[in-house]
Amino acid sequence: MAIGVSRSTNGRRVLTSLATSGITVTRNALSNFVVQSFVALLAILCIPVTLHGLGAERFGILTLAWLVVGYSSVLDLGIARATARFVSTALAHGATVPVGSVLGTAITLSTSVGFLLGIGVALLGAVLIQTVTVLREVSAQDGLLSVIATASAIPIVVLGATVRASLEAGQRFGLVNAVAAPANASIYVVPAAGSLMGLPLPLILAGLVLVRLCALLAYFGLNRRTYGAAATKYAFDLGVARSLLRFGGWVVTTSVVGTILASADRFVIASLISVAAVSYFSVPYDVVTRVWILPGALIATLLPALSALRAQTDDERLAFMYQRSLAALSLIVLPICVGLILIAPIGLTVWLGGEFASHSVSIFQIFGVGVFFGAVAHIPFAFLQATGRPDLVGKLHLLEVVPYVATMALMSWLFGLVGTAAAWTLRASVDAGLLLLLAHRRVAAHRLGLSSASRA
Repeated sequence: MAIGVSRSTNGRRVLTSLATSGITVTRNALSNFVVQSFVALLAILCIPVTLHGLGAERFGILTLAWLVVGYSSVLDLGIARATARFVSTALAHGATVPVGSVLGTAITLSTSVGFLLGIGVALLGAVLIQTVTVLREVSAQDGLLSVIATASAIPIVVLGATVRASLEAGQRFGLVNAVAAPANASIYVVPAAGSLMGLPLPLILAGLVLVRLCALLAYFGLNRRTYGAAATKYAFDLGVARSLLRFGGWVVTTSVVGTILASADRFVIASLISVAAVSYFSVPYDVVTRVWILPGALIATLLPALSALRAQTDDERLAFMYQRSLAALSLIVLPICVGLILIAPIGLTVWLGGEFASHSVSIFQIFGVGVFFGAVAHIPFAFLQATGRPDLVGKLHLLEVVPYVATMALMSWLFGLVGTAAAWTLRASVDAGLLLLLAHRRVAAHRLGLSSASRA
């Protein structure tokens, strides 16, 4: 269901309502899932071609470029997620002017952050290329040009995420994915095609930057088409900036801490067990956590829908949508995880061979349990952010860091990789339980009308 609009006497479109039906959320989540699955399949097909065409060193530089640009979305101060939440709230009130203020402020902030990150990457990359990095197959000039191309992509990607978030706030995922599908596919298709044509790496990276620029312009055009000229009269508002940064600050805290929690296990394994053991741990982890494409696709559309219901003070529908999403996701993910656990012995043996499987089957199966709880945790995570309490998620994850790392180190020392996987699953289970508890208390507070003072 699209955003309802009416026409004023001067012919300009004025936003009047936002659809928040369960059908809309389900349809958009399915659209997100299809696009993400399509891109994942392309990655599987294109990466071997790119690796063969570029060689190990050039492919390594490309991989680092992907990593740097990807992490720029984590370090955007949470502005994109904040934009989705605040635009949803403004749309729910049918307010045109606040939408322009939120968008204008968010665009100004994300542009500033993107340029600062880009400059930082350019300077750091130039220093590393000239003084530290050992390049055997790539000239220093090509290395430096690759750094410049990567750095130039960062402000485009950060700004694009913010403008895209404003469309997601209006549940326009059909339009978003019409741009996102080819743009994200290009991440793998362009390097594969460029390597087959024998293009130099800097030119391939420049091609990726051009595609991202086209996607950004398309998002701006769709933004104007969706909200009309009245709602896209961008204006910077200092008060809105404070709200965006306050909300986004906790979002980025959660993202950074989540990255630490997700990567700490590899360092512990390398230190306490062996570097070779990292592979036996990482491969099962990377495979099983692909299940999270499902909840990831859902919360992208669930967050703006819940935010809109919160702004409309429709607490009964808010609670209903949260509980229905939680139940539906659990019913979908549970049999998938059970199936993965059951086929692990045969699947890993056929795919990677008996020797590798002998080290990884039990780890894979333990991850199957933890991934279920991790998937469930996505729903209360989105609910707390949508209802204006991202700080609860951020504080919870901050509190988890030290106990988790200590427990993981102890269990790794005592039980090896099985202990590491068990510690990860234990944290995922506890995290899900605590998030569910916090969300349940929040639902109860809304129904009793106790949270009106905390409305954002």
